[in-house]
Amino acid sequence: MIRNFILVLTFILFITPCTFAADMTIYEDNDYHFKFSYPSDWKVHQYKIENISVTGLSPLRKDPLNSSIPTFEVDVQNYPIKNIDEVFSSQSVNKLIKDFQEDPLSKKISVDVIVADYFVTHLKDKKAIFIKATILMPYLSNSKFVEERYVIFHNSNRYDISFCGTLDDLNNNRKIMEQILNSFEFSK
Repeated sequence: MIRNFILVLTFILFITPCTFAADMTIYEDNDYHFKFSYPSDWKVHQYKIENISVTGLSPLRKDPLNSSIPTFEVDVQNYPIKNIDEVFSSQSVNKLIKDFQEDPLSKKISVDVIVADYFVTHLKDKKAIFIKATILMPYLSNSKFVEERYVIFHNSNRYDISFCGTLDDLNNNRKIMEQILNSFEFSK
């Protein structure tokens, strides 16, 4: 009995990632030179907000009105840098956090951003700023979302790579979100 249980667990452990990986699609952005893999049953959304190019991903849902949707997003904006080390100084990071909390678009739509944690880290081979925040949206029945964001600077651009959703959404989709995040890479 125990041997069968271990065999089944081993099968699930090794076959599930292979099955999941087989259903992945590659998205490549030729303008900003990045790519990532995502589940083929997710939808890519692209739009521009002021000077920011946004590429978003969300799972297709049969009944989107009855469920919140976790999103994976890459926001890109021109951000010329003279000294990369200066970007990661405590003064610059604190300013970035303050700007994130006081984003004019968020204020325009009455969204409150509460930063829970932030620190300088690495995402793959790039130095990054990690931000974890709670997003309060009073106009959506006081909905509370969690956002995890990595800010990377590459080739005179700033890339904000984030996933956002309710805590349950993120917990239920953590493995998928991390797989998408880990597949992100620059093509130039």
